[in-house]
Amino acid sequence: KYLLMAFIALFTCVSFSACSDDDDDDHLTGNYVPVAFIEEGLIEWGNDEPSMWNDKDFQGGAVSFNFMKGNTVEKYSALAYTYSRSDAFYKGNVQGHTYSLVKVNPVRYTFAVKGNKVYITDGTIGTIYKGYIIFDGLNYSHQKMKK
Repeated sequence: KYLLMAFIALFTCVSFSACSDDDDDDHLTGNYVPVAFIEEGLIEWGNDEPSMWNDKDFQGGAVSFNFMKGNTVEKYSALAYTYSRSDAFYKGNVQGHTYSLVKVNPVRYTFAVKGNKVYITDGTIGTIYKGYIIFDGLNYSHQKMKK
């Protein structure tokens, strides 16, 4: 009886195996943009100067990242415009006002993930935490954009 239990325990231990996921950074693919930061800025500015919603112009933006397969990343400026643009990669709504995020000046780099850290070859380092990436030197966190 004890021999059978020992055999089952041994079989259970050796039958599970794990593969390294160091090269599998597909979970990171997509645009990471500080949407909350951009929207907070639009709200504050709109409250102080409501006419800005009629300007149909650039109203702010933030450094953003598009992680792609093959450990390639685009670093770009996500600029917020106060109207619906056809070239927008994201359209949002703040207090009943439409805004568009447009990708400007993308530059490609490579990146690596080690543990919960993201290292980009331009020297940018970020920490992955609960679905967000917090980049060193930036005072806002980047969330993955929904498709």
